[in-house]
Amino acid sequence: MLGLRVFKWVTGTLLLACLGLVVLRFITISSMPDPDRVVSVTPLGDGAAVYEILYDSGGATVPFIYRYYVFMQLKNEESVLEEVRRLEPFLVATSSGAVKDIAGRNVSLEVKGTIYEFKTLARYRVNDEVRSIRFSLNGH
Repeated sequence: MLGLRVFKWVTGTLLLACLGLVVLRFITISSMPDPDRVVSVTPLGDGAAVYEILYDSGGATVPFIYRYYVFMQLKNEESVLEEVRRLEPFLVATSSGAVKDIAGRNVSLEVKGTIYEFKTLARYRVNDEVRSIRFSLNGH
């Protein structure tokens, strides 16, 4: 009977941990501020673009936050701001103008402020085809 007891304890602990992760994810998503405006759009040449979005959610002592995303080019700013609410950024920083060079499937970035989050690879969809792009970062 000790085996059944251990199994129930382990299963209960795992379920509780999963529930905790779901709650944590919900809290972090719901606390994400609304995007304010599109700062720049850098086309990638295949119908997609790198979008730089300003999040001005702070006060006088909190710097602007810029989040960078990759997805299909959209016609108007409202569509872009709605789309970024569902996506994860590949770069979150306090400086604007991070995109410096695009060479094929590689993008060079340069950040002169604080970097809060960075991913070297981003995936996006073009005409039902998943594509990826690599980022290299030069920080100061």
